[in-house]
Amino acid sequence: MTQKKTASEEFDTDDRFNPNVQIVGKEFFLKECLKELQNLTNYQVSCWFPNYSIIASGAVHQGEEWEDFLRERIPNPNPVVHSIQIHEVENGKIVFDDGGNEEAKNEPQERLITLANLFSSLYQAKLNSDLYRDWLYKLDNLLKSMSDGIVLLNLQRNVIHQNDAFVQFIKTYNDGKMIINENQLIKMFIQINELESVDIEEFASQNEASIRIKAQLPGKIRYFEIKKFAVYESSEPLGNVYSIRDITKEYEVDQIKSNLISIASHEFKTPLTNIRGSVETLLRGASNKWDESFSHDLLLGIHEDVLHLQELIDVWMDVKKIETGTLLLHQDFFPLFQLIKGTMNQLPEKAMSQGEIVFNYDTMSNFPLLYGDEARVRQVLINLIINGLTYNDANEKKIVVNIYHDDQFIYIEVTDNGIGISEKYQKKIFERFYRADISAARKSGGSGLGLSISEGLIREHGGEIYVKSQLNEGSTFTVKLPIIQVP
Repeated sequence: MTQKKTASEEFDTDDRFNPNVQIVGKEFFLKECLKELQNLTNYQVSCWFPNYSIIASGAVHQGEEWEDFLRERIPNPNPVVHSIQIHEVENGKIVFDDGGNEEAKNEPQERLITLANLFSSLYQAKLNSDLYRDWLYKLDNLLKSMSDGIVLLNLQRNVIHQNDAFVQFIKTYNDGKMIINENQLIKMFIQINELESVDIEEFASQNEASIRIKAQLPGKIRYFEIKKFAVYESSEPLGNVYSIRDITKEYEVDQIKSNLISIASHEFKTPLTNIRGSVETLLRGASNKWDESFSHDLLLGIHEDVLHLQELIDVWMDVKKIETGTLLLHQDFFPLFQLIKGTMNQLPEKAMSQGEIVFNYDTMSNFPLLYGDEARVRQVLINLIINGLTYNDANEKKIVVNIYHDDQFIYIEVTDNGIGISEKYQKKIFERFYRADISAARKSGGSGLGLSISEGLIREHGGEIYVKSQLNEGSTFTVKLPIIQVP
């Protein structure tokens, strides 16, 4: 037994031409078409689609099978039926019912075929119009959602569309004056660009190209990448598109990476040069028989340089682990005095000799246990102390570590009397690859990643680290760790 197909299976149901899409608009349109057809013929004209039907009286019925529609809605058992063709695919049926009208019966069939084709053409035009409008709506929403500024130009080089991001761009950089053609667009780019090496007119003369420009507002510098490309349809040019993307952060990261590579290469080069020189000296000593104490000093120097290289490698590994979320913390409860003792024992002798280091803390017996990875917390504290001594031009360098708590948090404050940090850098010093002053970094040494790592380690403990500072008056770094109750 052959299973009967449903209406939706019997006919094409391509979503592009689905009569159920925007049914209210199509319903009104089809009703009007049927009225006009009935003015041209003596037949009663109805139409049927898999999802709904409209009869001659204008009544709409939803979701009827074709056989049910004929039986329930068309009195004449033998109406004239023609297919409604949409892109040469049957999409529905148009029904001509003479209703017993002799004049209708005498109309030539060719006339009905013409009317059916007219109805199909009108309906196809309606669907195409809806499809085009829907495409424009989606395109407009897509352009609106883009953070890049987009400008569309026709072949006459006039602006035919611009998205919200571009409108905001010209409000900022063109005093809000609208851009109506390519000449005005290029003129604006030339006026705001501060990079002399960029030839914007040459860029504009090409079909596809990209440039980077620098624009400045009071107290703010931004970098933009501008791209131009042609738009074609079936190899025929339609116009051009300009896109404008803010690449300031990318540019800053590139600069920071470049600075970091410069710092890192310097940091690696110095110990490697020392090691090479010491080894070559020792090798020559095989024949010259250097004094034993002299050879011992060279070996100690090599050992220190190797430890320094290992420290640099460990720093890079910590950065990678924090970034990838693979850092493992060995957390447990530990007392405050253990943290202080471990910190003092691990501070390099060079740091201890540079200045005075003072610890102030609450009464030991009342102080809650700290919870975390003691080695990592100690690493952060040592880094803050060394930074306070390193970036310090005072005749008598001093570091004061205040440790206290409230009901929820333990606070570790490291205050120095060093060079301080200007306000514009205070929010950036914890960023990866960021150095406020590259020349100072080279002078002071170090990888420049200590604060970034410290911030990552404290964040992994559920805490935070922040700074208060004034230029030339010193800084206070505060580590804030949550108190965990001992079970």
